Amino acid sequence: MSNGTRWMFAAVLLATAHLAYSAQEEPCAKFHAEKIKPPVTAAEILTRLKENQRTGCILGTTDTTDVQKLTQQLFQPNSSIDTAVIRTQLSDAMLHEFDGLPVSICEAPNDAACMVGRHVQQLRALRQKLLEGSQDRTDPLLSINNWTLHPFTAELPISKIGLQSYLVQECSASVTAPQCAAAVSLAAKVMRTSLATDQLIAAYNLPIIDANKRFLSLRDKEWDSYFNDVSVQYPWELGWNSVRFSKAHKADAKLFPRAPNSKLIALHPSAALERVELPTGESGTLAALVVELVGYESWHWRAGEATNRWGASLIASIADVPGMDAMGYGVLFHTPIRNVSIGAVRRDGDAGSEVDLVINVDFAQLIQEYSQMDLVDFLAPQSE
Repeated sequence: MSNGTRWMFAAVLLATAHLAYSAQEEPCAKFHAEKIKPPVTAAEILTRLKENQRTGCILGTTDTTDVQKLTQQLFQPNSSIDTAVIRTQLSDAMLHEFDGLPVSICEAPNDAACMVGRHVQQLRALRQKLLEGSQDRTDPLLSINNWTLHPFTAELPISKIGLQSYLVQECSASVTAPQCAAAVSLAAKVMRTSLATDQLIAAYNLPIIDANKRFLSLRDKEWDSYFNDVSVQYPWELGWNSVRFSKAHKADAKLFPRAPNSKLIALHPSAALERVELPTGESGTLAALVVELVGYESWHWRAGEATNRWGASLIASIADVPGMDAMGYGVLFHTPIRNVSIGAVRRDGDAGSEVDLVINVDFAQLIQEYSQMDLVDFLAPQSE
C-alpha cells in the first residue's frame, strides 16, 4: 500500500469516527421523551433537568458521553495517563458535544446558533488557557463562578446564556414537540459542559491550592512562633514593632506576609544572675533586675522555626552588691538559645569599678496573652 493510499484510508477512518460521534444521541433526549409530557409545563423543564445533574443524564448514571467518563478521571487519574492529558481530552470532549449544531458568533439571547457560538468560543479560549498553563486568578475564564449556572435564572455568565428563558421560548407551544426536544438537548449539553468545566478548573487549580495550603500553614507556624516563642515582647514593644512592620508591609498586608525576622527592644525588664566580686575577695552570684534600655535582635525563618538568632542591647542592671552602686551599665548579647542572653556590666563602688558577668533568662515568656492575639491586630496597630 502506497503512502498516499495510507493517508487517504486514515482520513476516511477519521471522518467516519467524527460523523459517528456527531450522530451520537444526547443522553437527555431519552429523558425528554419519557419524562417531559403534559402536565409538565415549559417553565418546569429546567427544574426537571436540574434533578438529573450528577444523578441522571447530566454527568450521572445515564450519561454515556465522554465528558462524563473523563470528568470521573480528573481526581482519580490512571497512573499511566498524565492529568494534563485528561484535562485536554475533557476539553476536546466538551467541544465535541456541539458538533453538528449550527454555530454563529452573535449576541441574540435566545438564538440557538448564537448560544452555541458564544459557548464554544469560551470553551476554546479556556482550553488554550489551560494549555498555556495560565495561573492568572483574575482571568474570567479561570473563575468557577463564571461557569456556574445561576441557581434561579439559570444564566451562564461566561457565555451569556439564559437557559430558563430559552426553554420557555422553545417549549411554550408544546413540551413534546421536536423543537422543544432540540432545546432540551441543547440545554443539557450546556449544563453538562458547565458542570464539567467547574470540575476541570478545580482539578487544574488543585496543585495551586495545595501549594497555597502549604504556604499558609508555614506562615501560620511562623506567626505563632513570633508571638509566643522567638519574640517575647511587652505590650509597648509589640506596639512599636507592629507599627514598624505595618509600614514596611503596607502593600502586602492582605497577602499574609511572613512574620518579622527582627525586633526592636526598649525598656524591657527581665531577671538575671550577675557574677560579682564580694568585699571578702571571693566571687558570688547575685540576683539582678536587668532593664534592656534599647536593643535589636534578628533571626532567619527555616521551616517555620527561627534560626541563627542574634542581637544586642544596652542595659542597666540593678542588684544589691555590697560596697558597689546598685545600678550598673553594660551590654547584653542575645544568643540562639531560646530567651537566654549573656553580657557584661560595669559597676562602680567604694574601691573602684569592676566588670561583672550577667546571664539573663527572660521571664517575659510567662506572659501568655499573645497566644490569643489576632494577626489583624498586629498588622493594624491602634497607634497608627
